Amino acid sequence: MQQSLWQDGYTILKIKTGEIGRSRLKRFLQWMDQVGRNWTEPDLQAYGDYLENKRHLHPSTIYQNLAGLKAHYLTILSNPENYPQVSEDERPEFVNGILKRLGFNLMSINYETLMRRNETHSSENMKVLLPANSYQYRDTQITAFVNWLDKTEQSWIYPALLDYKEYLMDNTDMSINTINNAVNAIRRRYHDVIEEGTALAELAKDVRENFLKDIRKRLGYYDQFPSRTHPIREM
Repeated sequence: MQQSLWQDGYTILKIKTGEIGRSRLKRFLQWMDQVGRNWTEPDLQAYGDYLENKRHLHPSTIYQNLAGLKAHYLTILSNPENYPQVSEDERPEFVNGILKRLGFNLMSINYETLMRRNETHSSENMKVLLPANSYQYRDTQITAFVNWLDKTEQSWIYPALLDYKEYLMDNTDMSINTINNAVNAIRRRYHDVIEEGTALAELAKDVRENFLKDIRKRLGYYDQFPSRTHPIREM
């Protein structure tokens, strides 16, 4: 069993996070035992092949399994109390190594961002766009966006999503589909913020009105820009 591979690794992976069902997690742990892998050495590509070729699961079900496992790992790795055997100075390399094995882009999600995620949401951008009860795997794209806002000293009120998309295209090896998925996740989050209304209620009236007036343009929707055939202003 996994507990014999790395002290109490089996127990670590069994921590209840609400991100994956018990049967799915148990199946993954049993597979890890069968192939002799340590919990710190996940191979989701191989596990996905196993689910497809041996368990004959539908691609959408396989995707849900792997997404749940990624979320589970993120929850575990976000709390150093789950791996006290690793010294503080070794934790970045330890966590980033596991994240890389899970297929995460370390420019978007890494040890530093996970630890920031556990802080009391120090930046205003983090407070608004990434509330404490958010589902972490789904919101890794939003975490990366918030980090970009903070580093470039921009506010969530003025999202320049096309600039962020260009940044991802120029500075990461993410595919265009992955980038578009990240952009859409950020757009959905902004729609949630508008629907919730709490953050908007704290803005001055003129700032709130300008935010709502310009939000589709700032989120890069086509209907807020001139067409190529009938340009009316510079993009």
